[in-house]
Amino acid sequence: MFMGLEKDEKKSLEYEIISNDVRLKISRLFRQYVRTGNSDESIIFMNRIINIARRVEGKIVYVLESDGCNHFQPGEYAWHLGELEAITQRQTTCELVETICDLLAENILSVDMINDFFASANVGVFFDLGGMGSSVTIIDSKDIPDEESAEQHPNIRKLVERMEILLNNNDYTGVLATSSSIFETLAKIVINEPKLENKTLGKIMNAYRQRSKLLAPILDMIENTYIKRGQEPIAGHGSTQLPNIQKDEAIMLSEMTKAVIRIERKLNI
Repeated sequence: MFMGLEKDEKKSLEYEIISNDVRLKISRLFRQYVRTGNSDESIIFMNRIINIARRVEGKIVYVLESDGCNHFQPGEYAWHLGELEAITQRQTTCELVETICDLLAENILSVDMINDFFASANVGVFFDLGGMGSSVTIIDSKDIPDEESAEQHPNIRKLVERMEILLNNNDYTGVLATSSSIFETLAKIVINEPKLENKTLGKIMNAYRQRSKLLAPILDMIENTYIKRGQEPIAGHGSTQLPNIQKDEAIMLSEMTKAVIRIERKLNI
């Protein structure tokens, strides 16, 4: 029986990003579930989903009350329709994973469809629906497949762990290269334009500046990291020269990269 994510599971999901595309698909499942043909029944179903999500978020539940004739006012429908759409948009990765588990236990969502959504987006989470309820497995980053084609991106959580391994191994050019890959992946998630998937960060930086809510100095730092990767010996290209990047710079870059992931995620929420 699902009793919520454990502390170590939440930490594992710290750098896991559920894309806007996956979140939209889950919202579409919500719409399908509440589309009953009976407006009174529909709002009751909406209220059920909304309150399950609000409990996960630590919010007070919304008690649905009818008018004197056992019907609901237009304002109630408007609020519920808006709140239903807001769930997948505002929830953090951990909150959305817990909400999905609770909704699976209530037979509101299809476990096969949710797992397909997550697998297609390379999200390292797998849901299971058994006789005692629902459960979730956080896939170890080493078991998440690397990029297989230009249209798929590696999981950010895996890239972060790779960056930390490179830092611990004193491979500072590797830290620079991986940080740049993380920024490029993050930019493509934020832009969410399939036609730009094969482009480099340098080609999509202007589009990223327009879509991202990050401050200009942070976006400048991201672009400079990409430029430096191309200039630093053996970071982005082969070279006979020795690299210049030092340990303190690699440490700062690693921490800044992880901070940008968290900031970008919160800004999008």
